[in-house]
Amino acid sequence: MSPKPPLTSTTPQWQLYLYVVIFLVLSVVLSNVIAWFKQFRQEARIAQKTTTLTQDAAVATSPTKAVIPVTILTGFLGSGKTTLLNSILSSPDHGFKIMVLENELGAVSIDHDLIANHPREGVVVMQNGCMCCSAPATATTNELERILDQLLEMQAAATDSFDYLIVETTGVADPGPILKTFLELRASRFRLDGVVALVDTSSLLKMDSQQHW
Repeated sequence: MSPKPPLTSTTPQWQLYLYVVIFLVLSVVLSNVIAWFKQFRQEARIAQKTTTLTQDAAVATSPTKAVIPVTILTGFLGSGKTTLLNSILSSPDHGFKIMVLENELGAVSIDHDLIANHPREGVVVMQNGCMCCSAPATATTNELERILDQLLEMQAAATDSFDYLIVETTGVADPGPILKTFLELRASRFRLDGVVALVDTSSLLKMDSQQHW
């Protein structure tokens, strides 16, 4: 068989068209192969990233990384906050290992009968495993966040772990800044679970009589 003659000006026009069509077909096939390969690599990366995120989510939702619900306990002086708090801590039915953050004036107001020991400065541990620490009544938002960071460090220690936080506010200050802090931290390890405000009728009536509506 004689070799194919090179393309010259004497090559038939239909043959030129044929070569062009073959070239275009090969270009389309090659482009599709490249596009498929890129899509395959992209899907592989997505699958790998999904696996990584799933593993990270499993770690984040493990007991050591669980979100900690928070209840803010507030009210007038003498309205019964400490009585309610001691009742909660002494109850065997709540099923939580509670950390109490006292934002009160003066010393920690937990009943001494409930206290077991003081494992670290500023922290008392109760007989049922619950704990209590204090923050200055005049603590700023930054100071409160620093204290919460310290609580998370305690949470990381197996001996100082807890799964619920109760913040008892002072009865002579506005609890709004504390509430605002936890609302701003809603994407963190702490989740505002509720606000309990105690009111005694005498203080309420006195405050009502002082209002000018």
